[in-house]
Amino acid sequence: MKRLTERLENGVINVKYASQHEAAIHRLVTIEDILGDEYDLDRLRELAQADREGRCVVLPCKVGDPVYMATGRSRITGYEEDICDGFFIDRTGKLQIKAQNYTGNHGTYGSLEDGSVQLTRESAEKALEEMEKNENG
Repeated sequence: MKRLTERLENGVINVKYASQHEAAIHRLVTIEDILGDEYDLDRLRELAQADREGRCVVLPCKVGDPVYMATGRSRITGYEEDICDGFFIDRTGKLQIKAQNYTGNHGTYGSLEDGSVQLTRESAEKALEEMEKNENG
């Protein structure tokens, strides 16, 4: 579908096909700013329907991205940098991130919900600090 509006360098919105419904035009501008110049209405309809039906999941990272998996048996003692190798939704509906470490070990799973996986080194360090703070007092 062709874009019906354009934003000029000075920020003014130029409506290519004028209409008497200014509010609808401004809403269309916002939608087109989000979607960009080329978009497929059938695909958008499919995604919106899947979202309404609870079938749409936004993944927290991509396969191949670094992730920080918790270490320790009975409690988290640290985080190691691994590589996201896939995703799994467990029986409770919780999204699990599957990781592979740099030596090729597959099958480590963790969840953002329980803190057993973090997406950045900074968040892993912060989570560890919070755990230590809670243990000490």
